[in-house]
Amino acid sequence: GADYTMAKAVVSTQSTGGEHVDISCSGADYTMAFDTAKSKIEEYGECKLQATDDASKKVLLEKTSTEAEGYCVAVPTVVKPAKTSVGPLKMTASVTLPADRDDTDAWKISELVVVREGDAEVCKITVVAGTDSYDCEITLSDATNIQAGVTLRVKEIKYDTKGSVTLPVKSVEGFYAGPPALGTGAVTISAVGKSPVLLTWGGTLAADVAKYTEAGKYEPVYVLTLKKSTETLKTYEAKSITDLVATTSYDWSAELEFLSGYTVEIAASTSHGPGGKSSTSFKTGNDKATLTVSDVKVSSTSRSVTITLAASSVGGATKIKHQLSGKTAEVTEVKTFNEDKQYTIEFDDLTPLNSYTFTVMVLTDDGIPSQPASITFNQGPTKPKAINTGDIALTDGTAAISFEPAAGFTYRIKVYKKISEVDGVKTWSTDPVATYVYPEPADGARRRRDT
Repeated sequence: GADYTMAKAVVSTQSTGGEHVDISCSGADYTMAFDTAKSKIEEYGECKLQATDDASKKVLLEKTSTEAEGYCVAVPTVVKPAKTSVGPLKMTASVTLPADRDDTDAWKISELVVVREGDAEVCKITVVAGTDSYDCEITLSDATNIQAGVTLRVKEIKYDTKGSVTLPVKSVEGFYAGPPALGTGAVTISAVGKSPVLLTWGGTLAADVAKYTEAGKYEPVYVLTLKKSTETLKTYEAKSITDLVATTSYDWSAELEFLSGYTVEIAASTSHGPGGKSSTSFKTGNDKATLTVSDVKVSSTSRSVTITLAASSVGGATKIKHQLSGKTAEVTEVKTFNEDKQYTIEFDDLTPLNSYTFTVMVLTDDGIPSQPASITFNQGPTKPKAINTGDIALTDGTAAISFEPAAGFTYRIKVYKKISEVDGVKTWSTDPVATYVYPEPADGARRRRDT
């Protein structure tokens, strides 16, 4: 009636007479090698008495079973971690062997074979004496049906000296790989100056992600992070792909500097763990320039505009894009700015009384634009026709002036007094002695001083 432990098996009597015995595996973590559905060999052997030299008797267990593989197999267990996803299209599982297994040379396990549904092999584990738990990392070839998850089991255990045993089916469901990173070309990023930063999303991006999305089971979300080198400048909360692509412009003016490089990282994940990350780089441009316009000249057809670069701009040979509204087409060209970072553009074919708007953007060498700078100015009237001697008639201290006014113009006629004349050189008063306005103001008032 006594029990004995033998190679992780228990020997027990099967009758009150103690004639027949069984070998039973020592626990639920073991099964019989010859039939993994069983945990013992019925009537393994018989107990017989054997005489000894000192005339005493001892019990001898004599094997009667015909089973060649009459030993117990350590059954591995697949364990699902809290988060199965460990990266893009990657998942992990743990496989555990019984801690009390026999690791001696006769019973040393060499390898475990893990399969998924359909018996497709996913990993082979090399067993090391004294180590009970092992990781099995699986990488899917693509995202096809990734939302369905994977079912795993250990199919086969291999011994150094006893060959291999196909294990009973003990499957564990619910292993999910991480969603893939957004692919190349998923988003294009450009800046205008340093703000706004514009994101142009791929037209099929949301539809592509929807193919491996299942509500309540596998729902990819995305975290957008702004970085400069390894420094994180701003991170947004996780969004669905629909919400992510709905935002096409970001104001990062507080985080960015002019003429610098940055990276936008987008990390994918689900409730099962992390997935892939994608990174897209962009550069900022120049700060916008300031503009000044020359004073109105006597000529109503000319004007100059001076462009002054921002302090953060480099200066020297600089690419600019500029246009004068209603007059010139948009022009992109390289101009050399002076040491004060200024460049002046002259216009000499303008239309009198017209209004013009000059707009300029400062470009980097690779074409990144600044915010546009604009200035509006009005041209004056044409120079009036000269008044000749014959146009002036003097009578008793009064003067009559004849001239041809143009419709829509206001004329101011100023009279200066001759102070002296020496050798034909006349000197005139600095200020006019009389000013006349034509047409006269509506109230009829006018300034006049007779000479």
